[in-house]
Amino acid sequence: MNRRKENGGFRHATCLKGSCGCFPLKAIGLREGGGTMRRLAALALIASLFWTFGASIAGAQTILGSISGVVTDPRGDPIQGATVTIKNEDTGLTRVLTTNETGFYRADSLPIGENYTITVEHPGFKKEVRTKIAVRAVAITRVDVQLQVGEIAEVVEVTATAAELLERTEARVAKSIQSRQVFELPGRNTLTGLALLVPGTVPNVPGMPGSGFATSGGRSRSNNFNLDGSNNNDDSLSIPRQTVPPEAIAEFQIVTNNFNAEQGRNSGAVVNVITKSGTNEYHGTLHWTWAGNGLNALTLQQERVYRGALQQGLPKHQALRSAKNPTVDNLGGFTIGGPVIREKTFFFGSYDFDRFRSTIGSAARNAITREGLDLIRANAAAQGFKTEAIDFLANTFPVANDFSTRFNVNVAAPGQPPLLIPFARFNRGAVETLKYDTNFHRFLARLDHRFGEKDQLFGRYLFDDSDDPGTPASLRGQEIGTAVRNQSLTLVHTHVFSPRAVNEFRFAYNRRAITFPLGETVRRFGAFSIGGVGGAFTLGNINFPQFRTDNIYQYANKYTFTFGRHSLRAGVDIRRVQLNSFFAPIVDGQVTYPNLRAFLRDENATFNQYAGEAYVPSRLTELGAFLQDDLRLTPNLTLNLGLRYEYTGTPFNYFSNAKPDINNWGPRFGFAWNPKTERTGFWGWLTGGDKLVIRGGYSLTYDQIFQNVLLNTSRNYPRGVQVALGPISGQRLFLRSNWPSPPTPQDFVRLGGNPDLLPYRYFSLNKRVSQPYTNQYSLTLQRQFLGDYVFSVGYVGTRALKLIREYETNIGFFKAAVDRNPSVYQSVLPFLQLTTRGGQPVYLRDPARGSILVGDGHAQSWYNSLQVSVDKRLSRGLQFGAAYTYSSYISTSDDILGAWLAQTLPANPINARLDRGRSIYDRPHRFVINYVWDIPGYKGESGFLRQTLSGWRLSGITTFQSGTPYSVFNNNNALGILPGQITTIAFSQRVSINPGGDPLLVTGVGPDGRPLNPNAYWVVPGTNSGIVGNSGRNRFRTEGVNNFDMALVKEIRITESHNLQIRWEVFNAFNHRQFIYPPPNFLSETTLLGPTQPDLNLGWSHLGLTGATPGGRSMIFTVRYNF
Repeated sequence: MNRRKENGGFRHATCLKGSCGCFPLKAIGLREGGGTMRRLAALALIASLFWTFGASIAGAQTILGSISGVVTDPRGDPIQGATVTIKNEDTGLTRVLTTNETGFYRADSLPIGENYTITVEHPGFKKEVRTKIAVRAVAITRVDVQLQVGEIAEVVEVTATAAELLERTEARVAKSIQSRQVFELPGRNTLTGLALLVPGTVPNVPGMPGSGFATSGGRSRSNNFNLDGSNNNDDSLSIPRQTVPPEAIAEFQIVTNNFNAEQGRNSGAVVNVITKSGTNEYHGTLHWTWAGNGLNALTLQQERVYRGALQQGLPKHQALRSAKNPTVDNLGGFTIGGPVIREKTFFFGSYDFDRFRSTIGSAARNAITREGLDLIRANAAAQGFKTEAIDFLANTFPVANDFSTRFNVNVAAPGQPPLLIPFARFNRGAVETLKYDTNFHRFLARLDHRFGEKDQLFGRYLFDDSDDPGTPASLRGQEIGTAVRNQSLTLVHTHVFSPRAVNEFRFAYNRRAITFPLGETVRRFGAFSIGGVGGAFTLGNINFPQFRTDNIYQYANKYTFTFGRHSLRAGVDIRRVQLNSFFAPIVDGQVTYPNLRAFLRDENATFNQYAGEAYVPSRLTELGAFLQDDLRLTPNLTLNLGLRYEYTGTPFNYFSNAKPDINNWGPRFGFAWNPKTERTGFWGWLTGGDKLVIRGGYSLTYDQIFQNVLLNTSRNYPRGVQVALGPISGQRLFLRSNWPSPPTPQDFVRLGGNPDLLPYRYFSLNKRVSQPYTNQYSLTLQRQFLGDYVFSVGYVGTRALKLIREYETNIGFFKAAVDRNPSVYQSVLPFLQLTTRGGQPVYLRDPARGSILVGDGHAQSWYNSLQVSVDKRLSRGLQFGAAYTYSSYISTSDDILGAWLAQTLPANPINARLDRGRSIYDRPHRFVINYVWDIPGYKGESGFLRQTLSGWRLSGITTFQSGTPYSVFNNNNALGILPGQITTIAFSQRVSINPGGDPLLVTGVGPDGRPLNPNAYWVVPGTNSGIVGNSGRNRFRTEGVNNFDMALVKEIRITESHNLQIRWEVFNAFNHRQFIYPPPNFLSETTLLGPTQPDLNLGWSHLGLTGATPGGRSMIFTVRYNF
């Protein structure tokens, strides 16, 4: 629930110097997908398409739509030369066309709207007028007209019916959600909440990188976000940059499969949010929402805290306050639109804000007691403790004020009687009120202008600014805030050369600036820690400072030309990305003392600092070019033929000598068949005459490689290196003024460091990038029935290859593990050498090198689904949509980042094929229904009763969904994998299971590799046992979703065009505990599972769930004044 905001072979070189040689990736189960099929398909389409069109330029995701149709006489014969006049009644835009020899007409690049009128005239026939025609973005509204014999002065007027619900000419799998649904459904949904209404879409998992959802076999980073048809992607993280308030959304559109050639850049979903525009009438909204937590039910974690407080004797109101931090969240704003010059120039604008205010009840850490400080001072002379060190502790860190937890730390010298220093807890919330306030505001301005009948100009500017000072820390000044400012500008010029030729040019600019304001303590002291005291004496954060600023320029042009049976579109989309990032761990330095005694005596300190360049000024060019032909073979059968080319640069060659992939051709083929039959008999029942559409197709789409990989590859020596100095004694490094001068990379070598033994991290090393790509295919059937309903059922599938994943190329194992079970290692042992590491014998591929982690296109996925939906347009006061997806989503990894959730590194580096399993996004069943119902009101004569009992509306979103897959990991390094630069390389191994065992029992294995307890379900191989766990990746699954979000609305009509809305919205209305997001689960031989001894995240009844904190029922209240 989101209540608001919301090509090569198998061998490559794996080192720059060439000292590592080559390693056969086949040996460990890694491979790259082949490209034969896509090349052959591309060549075939090149031959069949490019003969029809030259080198016209066009591109980008448009926000405009089309109207097309065929004009016939009463016998069904086409009428050539009929005059078709298309007019937008809200803005006065008019387009005049003439039908061709097949009776066909088509008007492209029309602004979206719900109030178009089509007038068709021809001598000898009555004039026909169709009203209330809707135009959707990137869609073709089909309006066929059969003229009746008669005088032209006679008029036949027809109001649009539900026939327009059918998409008769496009093969893509897409869904549009209109302004009323966005406006009326519960939650201030602007992006993720709307996408989740669509078949094939599932929510992301907290902790997983990427956007808020994944679609039809794509990763959460694989979505392409557009705002008014222009770029809205964060190139660094592959998430959306900006959103607009729901009151400003005219249409939300998402394409989930079988893209046409105009759509590309990413292979997941194409999302387009279109803002409202002004019309000839003034309209707008004033809105305010209260979203505090005073009336919310307790979350599971809050309930635990509340019960614990009651057990400690606190009164109920104090216990409740301690469990639920009081929160008040006010959201408000307005929209307004109207004419500047009627029939010519229109404006629309919006402003909204979010002021979040909260009081934090607890911010705690371990702390020394007053008694402990006194003991240190009393024994200072005898123990050789430094007065300045003691004063630093006393003046910098708080003393304990919560004695519910106690422990002691011995500061005596070895061999001497213990000197135990007592520690307890310090809760900052007990001594001061901890305010936590965040602010957000956003401004949108849009202008539409028409220069005569041939030229239109559209411009939109969007600004938003957020300020989060950081949650209050247990130590004042330790807060790290986040400040984000986004700006975007879009300009679109549409020129009509003739009724058959239209050009659309687009320019867009995006800017994002992210900074992380640091608290005073972080700025003054940097990173500092003393070991062995449970974090009591810790300052700063090694990941800061950091910042990012980026600018993206987009230039796109699309040319549309219609002749005969062809509707041709061609274009190009060029984006220039300037991404300036500053980040390197420990760039500001870090001082570490091994224990409290060493600190007090000022000895054996270690100073670490990143030496080198932390600033990455990336420059990147993206290009997408396409050619698309919608070929109308017959009046009822349309072919969608297309070819797209994608190119993405490699800034700094990813610091890996990588080259761009230049072979990214994406063919597209689709068909849409709208058979027409008599309305009687079986075929009449099946087709409804002309109410059935069968569509299908294939498309090959490419995915962008998000630029955050640059930060992972930019710190290799000699560009950067961690320099460690120590042990250092007597220099009072606890005072920042005494820190050494910032080191340089050359200091690392001067101090005896060996660059070859450093860890290195690369991407697509010494080769062309393997651009990820996806084969999309679908076959669907759509049937309109009972006038206002549309039923859709179909198969949607994807097969993705070259998905990016990291792997360790300089793999190695402890000899003890190899000796225990040599058969496991036999496929890689010929490539390994016996050497030592840390005094232990190991097998290592290249003993002269350290860890070499390489990211490349070595992951794959398979997705197959049955997708069913029923939609009802608004009639008789009811509008609803229901979507059901039955699917299987298999992958080998779900992201190059994301640690244990994405399982980025192979669990078994010897055989990566064992990672083929359920994706973290796999949801076999997902059903979601949304509805808006105008409750029938009082129709009597009493004005009071009419006002009281009428104007009520009920809306809601109900979701049922399968649970989230997860793995259970081994807390031991069973395979004896040598530790790499990412610790999860050794701890991504999974446990074994005994299917007939007791799920509450955990056991280890004996020397023979058999379970010590044959009755245990969970079997945990020990360190260096050489045993591969038999539990597959993501073999287990959490509980599912059972969620009801509802809104009750009272609308008070003031005048015909003014009304007041009062909304009460409830999320998780029945307060179901949604155990759907697993925490990390690591088992060891000593893990205890049971009703009285749950072990951390492992519960006796909900394995992997008790560490989660599912929310309870929450609610918001909204007032809207619409005019």
